[in-house]
Amino acid sequence: MKRGDSGDVTEQEVLRRGRRYATVVRTAVLTCVTPVALHQAPAATDLLALVAAATLAAWSAIAVWRGPRRWVVATDVAVLLVLCLAQRWLVVPELVGDNTNWVIATVAITVVAQQWYLNQGARLLVTLAVLGACLAGNVVAAPSALPNAVTLVAWSTAEAVLSWGLFLVVRAGARAADRELTGGERARRHAAVAAARRTDEQEYLAMLHDTAAATLLAAGTAGQPDRWIREQAARDLAVLRDQGRTPATRPDHADLVPSLRAVLGEAMVEAELTSPARVTMPAAQAEAIRRATSEALANVAGHAGVATASVTVSQVDGVTTVEVIDRGRGFVPARVAPHSRGVASSIVRRMELVGGQGTVASAPGRGTQVTLRWPGE
Repeated sequence: MKRGDSGDVTEQEVLRRGRRYATVVRTAVLTCVTPVALHQAPAATDLLALVAAATLAAWSAIAVWRGPRRWVVATDVAVLLVLCLAQRWLVVPELVGDNTNWVIATVAITVVAQQWYLNQGARLLVTLAVLGACLAGNVVAAPSALPNAVTLVAWSTAEAVLSWGLFLVVRAGARAADRELTGGERARRHAAVAAARRTDEQEYLAMLHDTAAATLLAAGTAGQPDRWIREQAARDLAVLRDQGRTPATRPDHADLVPSLRAVLGEAMVEAELTSPARVTMPAAQAEAIRRATSEALANVAGHAGVATASVTVSQVDGVTTVEVIDRGRGFVPARVAPHSRGVASSIVRRMELVGGQGTVASAPGRGTQVTLRWPGE
């Protein structure tokens, strides 16, 4: 996996926290080791040991602040190599092979921490170099301590291997989490695309039903003037041609009243509009209500058996409501075929797509009331 890709966010964060934790622990250990260095150093060089230990602890703190950058790691390794090879001046001979040797303690915690911020190639090389320098420094400082020194270096090697194993386990878990997150995000993206496609398809089918299909039905119905059919066909063609286009100058909000007056002027029935002087609302919702009202009036003309209807508009506390009422023959909404698009797609679903609600109340002989409601912003 390439570092920095958006798909490895968990891995990056987990490793960042792991590296910082390892370096903080190392700094804490080195801080505790500093007074020990003063106690274990030969009398002639005790000040040198104190300065070396304190400097190393301060340097580790700087590494926490700066992060595991290349120059920080390179400097860290160089300082540690010098420290290992200088044990003859930093530790009395009788403690060189002892497990309380502050230099060995420093080496052990450092190789453990380095497993978290070295790359795969440098990890083995640096670990072997540091532990080899520690062993060489032991031999130079006290040749008789070689057996004990080998044992201590072996323990440090085992600790480094365990730290490296923990690093691999943590990284594997983080990568697995990233794969799950990526898969989930991909599934959500695909679902969103599919939903958008379904929405566009539903809107297109509703538009086709409201325009061409409704006009063709009217043309096949006796009693519709030829002039009206020609004008309606021209309006349908303009609507279908502009379907999917969003003019750059389209306002965010629109006045619903003029668009409803236009719908009433184009309807095949006489409709009376009752409304406030202005009803301002988001343009997309206003357009949905306009089209749903047009479909409701088309249903009156095609099915109600009457030539008149009323359209009432109100806006109270931000809630916009439009009611289309006729006194026609009515019907039983539950018996409308599921594939019928006039009510389901052109009214109910259309309002749902813009966050509103469309309901149809009717009964045989009692007329029909279509209610379009948008709850506001």
